[in-house]
Amino acid sequence: MFIGLSLSHCVKDIAKGFVSLDDVFKIFASTKASTPKEIDDLISVYKQYYWNFDPVSCEQIARELFETGRVDQARLSGGEANYIGNGWWIHDGQLIYVDRESSEK
Repeated sequence: MFIGLSLSHCVKDIAKGFVSLDDVFKIFASTKASTPKEIDDLISVYKQYYWNFDPVSCEQIARELFETGRVDQARLSGGEANYIGNGWWIHDGQLIYVDRESSEK
């Protein structure tokens, strides 16, 4: 199972086939969207800036993650944003760095 630390990067990796959605336990996102409208607005912005290579698939992935309770947003309860400079996936207890060039296939 995978744990993600960035909604934008993790959804992109799932859409590009680097990680299977079925293998994602949870994404600890740095987002702060508490209402359905805020989630809709967040997805709309991410589709333009992060997921413009396949906005429809990425939206479906993001919505499934939210609807199945697999997005945790610590900032909603006073937590801080995640540092993802060294990677945004944790697998088998190890932080995995996905090369940005590789993830842009």
